[in-house]
Amino acid sequence: MLKKINVLLLAGGKSKISLRKFTGKENKALIEIGPRHKPMILYIIESLKKSKYTDKIIVAGSEEVQKLVKDLVFLTIFDGQSIFDTLKSGILPLKKTH
Repeated sequence: MLKKINVLLLAGGKSKISLRKFTGKENKALIEIGPRHKPMILYIIESLKKSKYTDKIIVAGSEEVQKLVKDLVFLTIFDGQSIFDTLKSGILPLKKTH
């Protein structure tokens, strides 16, 4: 039997000043790329959803990221003060579903 995994996608990275000048985006996940000029995070979520190995997807990010992906994923959460806080906040809801 195929075992599916849950994914915690960390999407809170800020772009460097030089990249921000070029893209106009504060958050790297929202930078538009590819032939369809979609935010990077949408390509990632699309690929994860197509995978036969992906179960639930949780996205940790800013309010702008959450608004963009809320209808596409299991859950969205805000970034924590540290990466450890974010990981803890993202993993706890998954424990409750098993």
